[in-house]
Amino acid sequence: MMMRPVFLFSLFCAFAIVGAASASECGSRGNGDLLTLEEWSAEADAFGANVLLRLTNQGPAAIRMVDATVGFEDQLGAEVGIWALDRDISIPPGESVETRISTFEARLANGARLSMIGTVCVHAAVFGDGTKVVY
Repeated sequence: MMMRPVFLFSLFCAFAIVGAASASECGSRGNGDLLTLEEWSAEADAFGANVLLRLTNQGPAAIRMVDATVGFEDQLGAEVGIWALDRDISIPPGESVETRISTFEARLANGARLSMIGTVCVHAAVFGDGTKVVY
């Protein structure tokens, strides 16, 4: 019987962590300045949406691998979702790259797009010289 409260507490912690990462700033959970979400668009499909993201490296060095998430919330503060980005994104400093995510969240593709706010949080990065930084 003791397993049930532990499971519920674990589930609560998991949702709390996901909710924290969707805030408009990464806070202590990552770097919100290294990669910026310049533009995004979404098209509905049979399963939800395909989302095209354009990310820009704001750092002084090339990124050759990244552990990052992109999250969206609406203007009222409700979380729409958080998705992991492709780890093997290579981006020279000051340049942009396009990448895609697929999601079951069709809300990104409907008319509410203008009320969505996207945030990128970098948790770790490997730079062109092999330096690894964990945020």
